Amino acid sequence: MKSSIHFCFMLLLVGVSCPCRGDFKVTLLSDSVVDPTAVTAKRTHPYYGGICVNAVHCQQDAVVTHGNHQYVGYIDAERRLCLARRKLPSGDWGIIRFTDYAFKSNDDHCTVCIGLCPKDGTLHMSWGMHNDALTYRVSRKGVATHPESVKWEASLFEPIISELEKGKPPTKVTYPRFWQTPDGGLQFGYRTGYAGKGDRWLVDYEPDTGTWNHTEIYTAGRRKAYSLSLCRNHPRKMARHRHCGFWIFPSKQIESGGCRKSFS
Repeated sequence: MKSSIHFCFMLLLVGVSCPCRGDFKVTLLSDSVVDPTAVTAKRTHPYYGGICVNAVHCQQDAVVTHGNHQYVGYIDAERRLCLARRKLPSGDWGIIRFTDYAFKSNDDHCTVCIGLCPKDGTLHMSWGMHNDALTYRVSRKGVATHPESVKWEASLFEPIISELEKGKPPTKVTYPRFWQTPDGGLQFGYRTGYAGKGDRWLVDYEPDTGTWNHTEIYTAGRRKAYSLSLCRNHPRKMARHRHCGFWIFPSKQIESGGCRKSFS
């Protein structure tokens, strides 16, 4: 079975006087087809799996925009890892279909996540994990900051690796996510462990050296938290810095759907 990858630009006009009453309007600005043949899969598990590996609630950072170019990560109908690029506002999509990875799972946790480091122009990808070893790759420097000067092809990217910080390969990884920092750097977050009892980790990317450092836990598994968002208003290396985080705590078993929300 095949499906299409669509990306829509929407403008949300929210009423100022009564924002909680639903008196808002949504206007479709444009609708662009990235790839007419994207992967679908049958559900094979009662709590996960299905047709939505390219668009599920736990997927974040599938679409990234920098300057006048936009990037979309996904799995195509041939189960290849793909990264599409176009020039805004309505350029044609150019697609890199990597041939060194085959998506074999029907698990919709195994989403594609992409990140972009403004300071050195690198593109980062992580994907295909539900309590699995890390899968990650990065582009050459300058690919995102000088897009017109490079030919959009797989040779722009390094081979797949299973660790970020040297000598510290994470295992049982789920829910990858990238965050840009105020100074133009990048951070990567992920969960290790299982539902309701995993640890959330954060790692810093250093644009000057092209390396990852400072791997540390920011939510411990004993609290059974599902992290939904994290942001930092100062880079870690500065004396003054602040984290803002939002997460949920399952009240009983994850199947029950009960949870508590927290912010710090």
